Amino acid sequence: TLAGAATTPTENIKVLMSPKARHAVAFGTNPVGSSTLDRMLIRWSDDENLAVWTINTTTKAGQRRLTRGSTIITALSTRESILVWTDTSLYALTWIGGEFVFSLDLLAEQIQIAGYNAAGVLNDSVYWLGYSGFYVYRGDVRDLPCAVQDYILKDVDWDYADKISCGSNSGFHEVIWFYVSTSSSDGEPDKY
Repeated sequence: TLAGAATTPTENIKVLMSPKARHAVAFGTNPVGSSTLDRMLIRWSDDENLAVWTINTTTKAGQRRLTRGSTIITALSTRESILVWTDTSLYALTWIGGEFVFSLDLLAEQIQIAGYNAAGVLNDSVYWLGYSGFYVYRGDVRDLPCAVQDYILKDVDWDYADKISCGSNSGFHEVIWFYVSTSSSDGEPDKY
């Protein structure tokens, strides 16, 4: 319904604004001319123009398809890039300007994120919970040491992984995850 909109995505897993050039970016979206969701496709609008998604020589709109995994799970803006998790991998979508607009770099394979909101940013580091542990990204992906990791991984009711939510407390340099435990009576987050 946006005036002048053309080829705008209508089905998306997630939409964010790019941190540098202010492109709207759709993750897991429908290709131009189709209403069918492509779970690995990323599309972006012209810079500072939510209405223009047409890819041609007069716009900065574009698209890239991820090759590792079968679906985009989520994406998170950082100061420099947008991190994109699939069900098997982690990518960085970084604004470079010019003709190509964004670079797309594979950061890690055989890595997972537990859910849509299971990642957070604190002090230029990205933290997330996967099915096998906690992770941090500070230029490279590393396991995050955690004294209670084994307890938490056994306590999470993984049937409700989509309800895991990451938060941060910058005053104390803390990262926290809310989750549904195996002892929850209503399937709602009850522990952190």
